[in-house]
Amino acid sequence: MIGLIIYLGWDFDKARSAVIGGTVAVLPNLVFALYAFRFVGAQVAKMVTASFYRGQSLKLLTTFVLFIIAFKFLNVVIEPMIITFIITLMTHWFAPFYFNQQ
Repeated sequence: MIGLIIYLGWDFDKARSAVIGGTVAVLPNLVFALYAFRFVGAQVAKMVTASFYRGQSLKLLTTFVLFIIAFKFLNVVIEPMIITFIITLMTHWFAPFYFNQQ
């Protein structure tokens, strides 16, 4: 959505950079969710804890690698990429307040 707004207001390169920034925020969270929530139940509590720690480590590593790829190979415009990355992360943080208003 942010990429579309930037595309309509500015140009394609900035919009592409914004989409890349959002992707750099979302993909590591997906990796974390897939890895961290593999185990469920009190019987495997230690495995659940370990998978959360490993999932968080993978999330940080994935974020780092995606930023390197974006800066080195994708020729991004830094400002829209970083701003969209931050907005996407803030959306994750503030979503519980939005959905808790009922």
